[in-house]
Amino acid sequence: MVKTIKRSNCRCISCGRYFRKEANHKNKSKNDFCSVACYRLYQRKDMKEFNCDFCGKSIIVDRINQRKQEHHFCNCDCWGKWQSINKCGENHPTWKGGRSITAYGYVEIYSPKHPNCTKHRGYVREHRLVMEKHLGRYLTKDELVHHLNGIKDDNRIENLGLVTKHTHEKKTVIKLYKERIISLESMLSNIYSCPN
Repeated sequence: MVKTIKRSNCRCISCGRYFRKEANHKNKSKNDFCSVACYRLYQRKDMKEFNCDFCGKSIIVDRINQRKQEHHFCNCDCWGKWQSINKCGENHPTWKGGRSITAYGYVEIYSPKHPNCTKHRGYVREHRLVMEKHLGRYLTKDELVHHLNGIKDDNRIENLGLVTKHTHEKKTVIKLYKERIISLESMLSNIYSCPN
């Protein structure tokens, strides 16, 4: 049994000639074209000249991209350079105030001018920034900041200890804990020894 395909008469909106089209295809699109050549000719009919938003070079933009795009670029390089200038930091669509938490639980702060920030994102871990502010200098890549209580988002200076990659082992951590306990004990003894 041969299946019959229902066809209907349509008029090409580009060249004006009539042609037959499958009935179920007619409902899918508002515009009918008899061929790909007519479709391309129709798209080129309303082309306009724009200037590239990054380099200013003159470009021709077709009907679809005029409606879809707010900005126009001559190539992907210009688009990427424009994005890196105009869509970073507070102008980025996913901006959350410049503070984020990594998958490991560390807090990061947006600081693109920092010499040790991540190149592609511009973020620096907050505990390193707190320690740098306390010391009055930038940390070297060999220096690590250790959280004394083990809570990675507790970035108070009292909870941070400075170690190096070579000394960051159990002995160093235990030493830092002992120093912290001694300082807390002295603070408590000063509080309770004050006559009231």
